[in-house]
Amino acid sequence: MLAWSEKAISEVVELKRGGSVTLSLQSQGLAAIRGVICDEQGKPIKGATFQFSCDSLDSIPSGPLQGFRQVEADGRFSVPVIPRSVKEVTMFAYADGYASASLRDHSLKPGETFEWNPVLKTTSEFVEGTVVDKKGAAVAGAEIRISGDGQPTNVKLTRTDAQGRFRIDKLAAGPVRVTAKQKTPDFSRDTWIDAKAPQSDLRLVLPDAEGKVSGVVLDHTGKPVAGAEVQSYSRDRKTVTDKTGYFDLSGLEFGWFSLDVKSRLPDGTRLEKDFRAKTGMMQLKLTLPATADDSRYTSAASIDLTGKPAPEIHVATWIHTEPLAAKAGGKVRILDFWGMECAPCLAGFPKLQKFWQEHQQDGIELLALSSGFYPEQEVREYLKRHPDLHFPMAIGHTEEKDAEAYQVRGIPTYVVIGKDGRILSSGHDWEKASSTALKAAKP
Repeated sequence: MLAWSEKAISEVVELKRGGSVTLSLQSQGLAAIRGVICDEQGKPIKGATFQFSCDSLDSIPSGPLQGFRQVEADGRFSVPVIPRSVKEVTMFAYADGYASASLRDHSLKPGETFEWNPVLKTTSEFVEGTVVDKKGAAVAGAEIRISGDGQPTNVKLTRTDAQGRFRIDKLAAGPVRVTAKQKTPDFSRDTWIDAKAPQSDLRLVLPDAEGKVSGVVLDHTGKPVAGAEVQSYSRDRKTVTDKTGYFDLSGLEFGWFSLDVKSRLPDGTRLEKDFRAKTGMMQLKLTLPATADDSRYTSAASIDLTGKPAPEIHVATWIHTEPLAAKAGGKVRILDFWGMECAPCLAGFPKLQKFWQEHQQDGIELLALSSGFYPEQEVREYLKRHPDLHFPMAIGHTEEKDAEAYQVRGIPTYVVIGKDGRILSSGHDWEKASSTALKAAKP
């Protein structure tokens, strides 16, 4: 819930059904954003769209923090008032016939009016190639999609022809991710490749999708749950339990993935819980909570913890290190909140490894802390495939809420804690975090 006027705004507050809340308007120290979306000749683009998000507030449908908005006829846009708790914003600009523009994780200063004037480029390049299976056979009818910063957002879905070939036109010159997906009633599989438009020799190889998992869904008392939905969004496969609570999910790409299980109580209350599984697990027991699991959701607005004592951490498994003190202090500490399904988290690990090798003797503790949602087996299998990564890591308890205590909104999140045990910074920028830690570690 949010309240605002022309020159004032409240913090965003979570309101549960049947509850009440008091919203206080703030008018001092508020940041704002404004700008103009233009083409390469400097002309405003009529009908362009401006997209704005801050922390997890991008779902607000109206008001000054509305996620999507059409620019004015002269290409202008504005976010006139932004709550003081918002420290970083991400913005996008796009229009039909143009490449998109973005500015990610921009730090706002209190009272600042930040100007962003994105220039959208024309789209005249292409990518083309073929899609095959692991045996080299052409895959007809596969869906082809493109994505990437600087690429247009309205490219139509393309399918491969009978020889597995595809071509996508009207792209911007530069990096582009090309994704191929094949979905049938029996299986679903996809792959992607990073390319650079223009490019004409792409070859995408779809993986096998012959994996399977099975098991039962139980309620909190151990009784089978009939009619529960069992779905993997990442594998795009789903099924429903039979009257004995049994399910069988096949046509999966091999490896670890998440399962989302849903059921409804007689009064209509939806019970839902996520699980991690690996293809080949045939006797899974997935137990739903007794009541609606509020822990799946966090409040919309994060609290600025800078200068506050760092909460204790709760670790179930330590990897590459002896246990650290639950409460930070005496040394500078960097916490990296990450997850196995977070590509940017994994892509950032080499930087953490390099930092640890160079500065582990400089009075700095580094710990990559994963949620207990990810099994130790999965994490160790990943590290076995990447033996060059041996900096300190840990896996939390499933029931603990360290990420919530540290106000984590999206991962990776890097939290820097000073020698006095107080939080110095928190954000998604590793360069900023490592710089802050090195500065704080100096005598």
